[in-house]
Amino acid sequence: MADQNHWWIVAGADESHRKINPFGHACLFARKATPDSQNFDVYTVIDWEALVILPKHIAFKGDNGNYLSAQSMDGHPYLQFSATDPTDPKVENEVFIAGDQSVRIKSTHTQNFRRRNTSPDNSINNWISADSNDTANKNSDKHQRRQCRCSSSQPGQQQFLQEVD
Repeated sequence: MADQNHWWIVAGADESHRKINPFGHACLFARKATPDSQNFDVYTVIDWEALVILPKHIAFKGDNGNYLSAQSMDGHPYLQFSATDPTDPKVENEVFIAGDQSVRIKSTHTQNFRRRNTSPDNSINNWISADSNDTANKNSDKHQRRQCRCSSSQPGQQQFLQEVD
């Protein structure tokens, strides 16, 4: 937190200083020692080059060359990299962007969202199930509300979804 001797400083520029007059394009101002209660005077810098827009329908291909598909064992849905045909209906997923900008993925086969599946004793917590019908993304279990961010090493290259705490 800021104290009496520290200030929040925000700087902005429309263009790189190398291209235009160094005194007419930039803005710098200091505000109170603490941001306002809604953080309206605090900004987040976004690297637009790093943003990835996912298509509405996606499939995931594993290191084994197979596609992630919805399966069922003893009446419990789960996901497995076992399908060899990318047009298999069990492979298709739909992407939803939640209001908090987290990515939610819904199996078009099960018509349910994915969630991280944890065992009651937390001994097994790495399964991803496609069995959540929580459409509001408000499940109180933090493991079921994990966000994903998408990144790419190069534009047009493979995309990677990473769980974010």
